[in-house]
Amino acid sequence: MKKIYMLGLAFMVLFSMTMSVEAMQQKTMNRQNGLAAYADWTKTTGDITIDTFLSVTKSDIGTDIYLSICTYDITGNGSCKSGSMITQDNVFSMDKKLDSASLKTVQMDLYQWNCDETGMCWETPAGTETIDATWTGVGKVSTDSFKWTSKNGNYIAKGSSSSSSRMATANNKELGTSNFGGLAKFKSVDITMVK
Repeated sequence: MKKIYMLGLAFMVLFSMTMSVEAMQQKTMNRQNGLAAYADWTKTTGDITIDTFLSVTKSDIGTDIYLSICTYDITGNGSCKSGSMITQDNVFSMDKKLDSASLKTVQMDLYQWNCDETGMCWETPAGTETIDATWTGVGKVSTDSFKWTSKNGNYIAKGSSSSSSRMATANNKELGTSNFGGLAKFKSVDITMVK
């Protein structure tokens, strides 16, 4: 009788531990919050047009900065150089109402793609570029939200996301005022569960 009792007690402890593990494994939640800004400057001097595009995205993993500079002649022939970087430094900030944003001065390595007649392409260093910008929101703030749910047997996945965006103008010390630009903030939640 004592053996049966001990066996039953051991089973209950094991069952309790299994249930605890299952409870921990049955639900996973992932949250993401972020800020973003972009701007484009176009400047034409004589027959040469230079288009500069800048985008900045700040999330939980850091601040991702992308820059491209394309140069064209009057016939449409040209070349582009671009670069990107992710930094943990506090170089980008934005106010809650999307009224303004600022990117502190950063230096980036740029690269240019070259292709031969066979279609083979390769990347070559194209110098460095220093960039900074300040944004000013223009017009109304637009908001958007989305929810979704997916179920397959005992597996359930659902999530929601929301964002706010606003048109903006950006200013750079050398490039002046941008032709267009924008500001945005976003957040999302993803949940997976197993019953």
